[in-house]
Amino acid sequence: MKVIKSYDTLNDYYRKLFGEKTFKVPIDAGFDCPNRDGTVAHGGCTFCTVSGSGDAIVSPDPPIREQFYKEIDFIHRKWPDVQKYLVYFQNFTNTHEKVEVIRERYEQAINEPGVVGINIGTRPDCLPDETIEYLAELSECMHVTVELGLQTTYEATSDLINRAHSYEL
Repeated sequence: MKVIKSYDTLNDYYRKLFGEKTFKVPIDAGFDCPNRDGTVAHGGCTFCTVSGSGDAIVSPDPPIREQFYKEIDFIHRKWPDVQKYLVYFQNFTNTHEKVEVIRERYEQAINEPGVVGINIGTRPDCLPDETIEYLAELSECMHVTVELGLQTTYEATSDLINRAHSYEL
C-alpha cells in the first residue's frame, strides 16, 4: 500500500533539487560562539552542548578537508552510492569571524568533488553585511542554506535560555 504524504521531507526536497539522494556532511570548522567567548555573554545557551550541538560529527579534530572525507567514509558504509553532498557547518556560530577567515575555512570543504551546496548554522546577530555578500556570491555557484538559531521569539524565554541577543529589528 502506497502512503500519500501531505508534505515533502527534506530528503524529498533534495532529491527534487539535485536529482538524487544528497547528504549533509557535518563539519567542525573551529568557530566559537559570541555567547561563549565573551563577545555578548559567557556560558552559552542552556541547550547547547559542549561541542556546540555538533555531536553528530565523527571526528572534529582533523583539518576540515580530512573531516569531510572521514564523514563521507562513514556515510558510504550505509549508502555507498551517494555522490552528492551538502557541507554542513553546524556547531557553534559559523559566521562568528572575519569574512576572510570564514571564506578560507568554508573553501577547504566546498571545493571537494560532489559538493553541491553548503548549510551554515549561525545566529541572527552574526551576519554582518560583508558575510551576507560572501554568501550571496557563493549562492551563484552552489546551493546555500543559512540556518538561524531561532529557539523562541519571546524575549523572556530567550533570557531564560541565555540566548544573549534581542529579537528587535
